Amino acid sequence: MLERSARDREFGVPLDDACSELVDAFVGGDGETRSAIVQAMSLPRAQGLAVYGERMASAGVCEDSSVILLRGVLAVGLASTAEYDKELIPLPPTVGSTRRQCR
Repeated sequence: MLERSARDREFGVPLDDACSELVDAFVGGDGETRSAIVQAMSLPRAQGLAVYGERMASAGVCEDSSVILLRGVLAVGLASTAEYDKELIPLPPTVGSTRRQCR
């Protein structure tokens, strides 16, 4: 199971547990389980995962945790399987500025 952000655990949003469980199920699942998760991806679920993923990726940068960052990237990737076309801000150019804002 991938580590969750300390900030995420402390100030959890109601859907965070569901998003976290879905990411954990995907990471720990076999091919059949992963396929079922992708097939069941709806637009509302994708929207929630995308927001969760962006927050987790940001928390991963702030907490200097590649594990938390990866959790966020996985959630955003899962969201994209529903052809969710929300514009996602690329993380690499913002890493330096995000770190400064976290301190």
